[in-house]
Formats: sequence, structure tokens, C-alpha cells
Amino acid sequence: KPVQHNGFAFYYKALEVPPDIVDSVKGYLDEDKDANSIIFLKLCFDDFQGSSKSEAKANLTRNKKYIQGVYDLVVKERGLKLIIGNALPKVKDATDSQLVWNEQSYNSWLQQFAQEHPNEVYIFDQYSILADPDGNLKKEYAIDEYDSHPNDKAYSALDTAFYDLLQKNFSN
Repeated sequence: KPVQHNGFAFYYKALEVPPDIVDSVKGYLDEDKDANSIIFLKLCFDDFQGSSKSEAKANLTRNKKYIQGVYDLVVKERGLKLIIGNALPKVKDATDSQLVWNEQSYNSWLQQFAQEHPNEVYIFDQYSILADPDGNLKKEYAIDEYDSHPNDKAYSALDTAFYDLLQKNFSN
């Protein structure tokens, strides 16, 4: 059942992990051929890699291809709007400089991508809410120092920003 909030109905669909993410989105769109909605997509914090410059660059290239593939399905083929959540930071224990570079490069690329597709693609800036100045998940938003999943306080902060984005761009 959908969650109703501020005039919006939200349906949660779990996607397959990359590289199957695009096919997973296609499967959901094929199931609901009458969809008249906005699609929100975010990659998981585990979908971003660091440790070396070459690994981070290769990961960034792959993630861009996933987003382009989802854009092609959602916007070009179905004519729907697409909201993309930018990178989710990890706790300090799981972060290195190459990961931060990857996340910030992805976020910058997403902003450019949205500018190239006005009124089709919107970016939900999760990163600036959740990340500290060093690119780590803020301590107050982490479940614990080793778990990069956001806690309830983080989700409350994200919810507020997400509803603001929806109200600003999609309210009648």
C-alpha cells in the first residue's frame, strides 16, 4: 500500500543491485504500464567505491551509465519525471579520499545532467544534508560508527528536504 503524505502517494520498490538496476527499473515500469508518476531513484552507499583512483574512476563511469539507462527508460520511453538522489556518504571508518572524490564527482555530474534535462530530471541533494565537511556520514546521522545506514534522525532531515523538493517542483 502507498504511504500518503502532503498530497503525494509513495510506492516503495526495491531494485536489484547494479549491474541489474536498469533491468529492475524496466521490470517495474513494464508491470505498471499506466504509471503516471514521478520516479525517485538513488544508488546505495555501497554502490560507490574508493580505495584507488582507478577503481573510483571506473565506478563513477559505471554509475553514470546506470543513471543514463534509467533516464532513457523513465523519461525518454515513458515520459515520466525522474528525481535522482545523489551519493550517500559512509561513516568515517568506511571512507577514504578516493571514495569522497567519487561521490563528489558523481554529485557534480548529476547536477550537470539535470541542467541538461530541465523539467525532466531533478536532483535530491542527500549528500549536503548527511555529509560532514570531510565527506563522512555525520556522526549524529549514523546508526553507529561502523554502520553507514542513516538513522531515524537522518531520515527525518531527508524527509523534510524531500517534501520541500516535491512541493516546489510538483505541487499543483
